[in-house]
Amino acid sequence: MARVYSHKAFPHRVLFDTGVNAQRGDDVKVVRRHTLARLDARDIERKVGRNDGVFSKLILDAAKTAAHFLGVPDEWTESKAGLLVREQKVIVYPETRTDEMLDAARARMDKLLKDRESQKPKPDGKLTDAEIAAARKIAVAAFRLAYNHKGVVHYTQGATRWQGIRERRRYADGRYPNYADCSSMFSWCWWNALTNVDGMDTRDRLNGSSWTAGYTGTLLSHGWRVQDRKPGDAVLYGRGFPGHHVAMVAENTDMVYSHGSEAGPYYVRWNYRGDVMQVRRYL
Repeated sequence: MARVYSHKAFPHRVLFDTGVNAQRGDDVKVVRRHTLARLDARDIERKVGRNDGVFSKLILDAAKTAAHFLGVPDEWTESKAGLLVREQKVIVYPETRTDEMLDAARARMDKLLKDRESQKPKPDGKLTDAEIAAARKIAVAAFRLAYNHKGVVHYTQGATRWQGIRERRRYADGRYPNYADCSSMFSWCWWNALTNVDGMDTRDRLNGSSWTAGYTGTLLSHGWRVQDRKPGDAVLYGRGFPGHHVAMVAENTDMVYSHGSEAGPYYVRWNYRGDVMQVRRYL
């Protein structure tokens, strides 16, 4: 069970990055957790470092960003004194914001959304080789992260299998789903890739469900069949539509990452099952 921290004592001090003699404590964990929640809710990517209670420049920068989009005055976020107590209060208790802060938050988010829209690639625009390579690298790295934490990654076909995307658990933050099945794990990895590469079209190319649902049948209904294997490709297994299992081609294309049972995820040969149907590509 996750440890629960009382908020009554927070915030109580200015937090600042002091290098070797870094500040540490439960209040740092509280600020980090709420900062991540505020940024995730706004689909803003920032690294926040490890959850070890040590205040770092990563947390400072992320918290300043969260405070800005929560509507705090510019002079607060521009302060060189560190993360002010009043900034922490807004991050942890956003319901305490004034009307002026709420108006500022709406204006800043409106601008952010307009900027995002203007930067989206045209529907018929082609991705560069570098963008495709970057996306593939992220997808495989995300699956590898889950594999490296297999002891706490469980197999389920229940509603919690979409935990990774629903709770916006980002590979870039060292976060991964604790519950998934083969298709939701594969989708979570590519969700990381397609929503983390600058300028990438973030539509759901895998399942066509806006990253909310999918299974081997939808994976078979999107993308295209290929005869070779590249990192990030899907290897689909079964005896016909809608398929029975999916795994992801690894960096070594003779191998795949697979999550098909409670003992997974696994790192095995791509044809470890005798019912390989096809290899499918989405980017």
